[in-house]
Formats: sequence, C-alpha cells, structure tokens
Amino acid sequence: MAQVSAVASGADFAAGVKTFLGSCQWSMTTLGKASGVSPSAISQLLSGKYLGDSAAVRVKVESVMKREMEKSVAAATSGGFIRTSVAVRVFDVAQDCRLFGDIGVCYSAAGLGKTEAVREFARQNADVILVEADPGYTAKFLFSEIRDIVGGGSSPRANLHDIFQECCKRLKGSGRLLIVDEAEQLPYKALEMLRRLHGKTGVGILLTGMPKLLANLRGPRGEYAQLYSRVGLAVKLKPLTDADVALVIGRFLPKCPGKVQAALGSEAAGNARRLFKIIARSKRVAQINHRDIDEEVVRRAAGTIKLEVMS
Repeated sequence: MAQVSAVASGADFAAGVKTFLGSCQWSMTTLGKASGVSPSAISQLLSGKYLGDSAAVRVKVESVMKREMEKSVAAATSGGFIRTSVAVRVFDVAQDCRLFGDIGVCYSAAGLGKTEAVREFARQNADVILVEADPGYTAKFLFSEIRDIVGGGSSPRANLHDIFQECCKRLKGSGRLLIVDEAEQLPYKALEMLRRLHGKTGVGILLTGMPKLLANLRGPRGEYAQLYSRVGLAVKLKPLTDADVALVIGRFLPKCPGKVQAALGSEAAGNARRLFKIIARSKRVAQINHRDIDEEVVRRAAGTIKLEVMS
C-alpha cells in the first residue's frame, strides 16, 4: 500500500506523463508497451475516465518514467569522444601506419578507450576501413567484411581465396588504412592473411586489443616470427593521467570540487570506463538522495562497480 499511496495525484500524474512524452519523444503506444498497460487505458486515466484500478496503472507507468529518467542521466555521462592521452597515442600510431604503410599494434587492458579512439579516427578520416572483431570471427568472415566495406561484388558463396584476392585487388595502391579493433579475437589464420594483405597491397594496418593480441602475434612458443617481424611498432597504452581524469570530469561535472575530483580519480584507478560509470552512478545516487555529489557519494557509487585491473 505504501507504494500506491506514494503515487502522484491525478493532475500531477497527467502533467508528468505529458512532460515525459514530450522530453523523451515517446508516443502513448510506446509508453503503454513499456509499462504493460494499454495506451487506451493510459489515455482514459489521464482524462479521468478510467474505471479500473487507477493506482495500479499509475504505479506501472511511473515506474517506467522513473527508469527512463535514470537512463537519461547515465546516457549523459557516456557519450562523446574525449581526447585523452590514450586517444592521442592511438591517433599517432594510426597516422603513422596510414602514412607509411606500416603494421602497428596498440594494446592495453580493457577500459582505456581504445575502441572510442579508433572509431573517432575512422570518423575523421573517410578512407579508413574499421572492422570491430567479435569472438568466433574466422578468416573468411573477416575478409568478407573487409570486402563488403571496400565495395566488393563477390557472391556470398565465394571461397576465402576469391574473397582475399578481391580485397587485394581493391586495396592495392589505395594508400588506405585498415583498423581491426579487438584483434585478439582473431585466429592465427586471419592474422597471417592480414600480413599477406599488407605485403600484397601496401596498405597500413593497425591492430588494437588486449595484451593477449601481442602473444597471439608471437605464438605460444614464438613460432609466428614471420608474422610478428612485420609489426613496425607495438605500443602498450598507459592508464589515464591526472590531466585525463580532470578532462573527463570537466566534461560531465564542470563545477566539481577538488576533493570530489580527487576521489573520482582515486576510485577510477586510471580506467576510463570505470570513471564514466562512477560519474554516472554518482549522479544517480545524488539525485535519488537529493544531495550534491561529495566524496561519500563517489565511494558509494564506486562500490557497486567491479574494478578493472590495469596491467
């Protein structure tokens, strides 16, 4: 009963729904689907004509509106590219590979911002080919994706040799850069064929991923010496600096006091992903408790997030 009694009055509820629909650009149908209530029932409730259990319907609808408002707070702390020192380093390596036709590797533990960096580099340079590998990628799947991006017209039933040859034909002399993110997911055959693609076309290649990527390029016993020898530069990316942390906090918490900024930096432990999550959850904790973000709020928020161990 406590939950029902906390529901807003009819007039406040109607105003709240109207504001919510406008701010989220939702239709009544979308709200009904999300709350498990028919759109007609919500409309009748807003006009005071609903004959069923009004309080129960309001609880369902207000629950959805609260959830979406909390999502919007989190979303406001997750979007947008920030030029951290990690991003600058990735950009530098990518540009070297692009200009000099090298094979480069950027590797680090998860959460430093490698993926956002290569996505932004690709956005800024239309000639860059970006492939984001997934677990289970085979050599054929990888080169089929590359072929599709560069405009190949082979049949979906083409064999790997034909797909590879078409990629070589379209990329030879193009001066383009191929970036493969999360390249540690690739099997040896795919990595070896990327080496052959580089040798036949002269395109630059940048591989980004976890430290396992470097081990995969070398082989468990160093047996892939020919593959690893073609890597022109391999860069281990470092955790966020204090300046990076200040840059991120300045974007999302521009009036953040020095002690709170220090707490955020300490709890983030150099990990960009963790920092974003702590900021987002700190905002939520502060909003729920109707208070400003302070060191205690930061600690509470950080306590709900698994620490990404930096290597």
